[in-house]
Amino acid sequence: MLSLPGAVPAEGRDEGVAAHYGDLFREQRALADGNGFVDLSHRGVITVTGDDRLSWLHLLITQHVSDLAPNQATEALILSANGHIEHAMYLVDDGTT
Repeated sequence: MLSLPGAVPAEGRDEGVAAHYGDLFREQRALADGNGFVDLSHRGVITVTGDDRLSWLHLLITQHVSDLAPNQATEALILSANGHIEHAMYLVDDGTT
């Protein structure tokens, strides 16, 4: 998506995708209204399976996901023993993984 008009390359961990397309605040408002997109193609995907997947994840992350409904998404963090952020993630439960 870096080839789209106005694309500004991201730096650091997000290098290789667009950070924004020229108007940060307008883009932020569009996302908040559900009318935007974010290129996450540079991020990895981890699949967790099993009947206890949500209760197991609940023990590891900052978000309460034990009762996450199928096709519902949320954001969560994994923290160090000192409370520092180790990983930020998006979670989606499809009912089986």
